[in-house]
Amino acid sequence: MRTETTGNAFQMRRLGERDVDAILALCEGNRLFYQYHPPMATRESILADMTALPPGKGMEDKAYVGFFEGEKLVAVLDWISGYPAKETAWIGLFMVSVEKQGERHWKRNHPRHGREPEGGWISGNAAWRGQGESAEPRVLDKERV
Repeated sequence: MRTETTGNAFQMRRLGERDVDAILALCEGNRLFYQYHPPMATRESILADMTALPPGKGMEDKAYVGFFEGEKLVAVLDWISGYPAKETAWIGLFMVSVEKQGERHWKRNHPRHGREPEGGWISGNAAWRGQGESAEPRVLDKERV
């Protein structure tokens, strides 16, 4: 996965310690997520997430990246390639700023690569229903998320 790019809409790059305050602000703007999936993010939990890996995976398999509009962080993606199986990827977190969640641009420009992504929401959170997706996502047990 290329982790540094520019395009028509967003700039994407790896996130590091210098970005923790911006990540924390984005997380704090998504309080509904943390209502269903506590605890609220902290500086320490963000730093830990930047290097968290499942068994058998290395940092070369991980992309912890941010999407920016100019200097403003508008989304964070935590991605593990080849997990849980070689041909798949694990998205540990994809958080979009509250201002961007309603914009159709994210859906319109999402590359499907011939396969439908598996989506879901944390049990008890009906906020994802009615967002215009054609497939009904499965409900995830929040203890497994």
